[in-house]
Amino acid sequence: MLEKMVGQVASVNSSPTLSAKLISVGNKCVWEVTPNRYGDKNNNRVGERFSLPAWISGNCFWGV
Repeated sequence: MLEKMVGQVASVNSSPTLSAKLISVGNKCVWEVTPNRYGDKNNNRVGERFSLPAWISGNCFWGV
């Protein structure tokens, strides 16, 4: 299921802007920071990449 979400943007609490796009899926999923949906806070970090475990990444799409 998570593989189908690659390229999609989700709310991610671990992102400095609280928003990120899923780049790749594995034991550690790679995310890319996207612009803040709620203002300008931390938008200077857009494009940075970070990883999260697959079980946490799956929760980011709950209810989508």
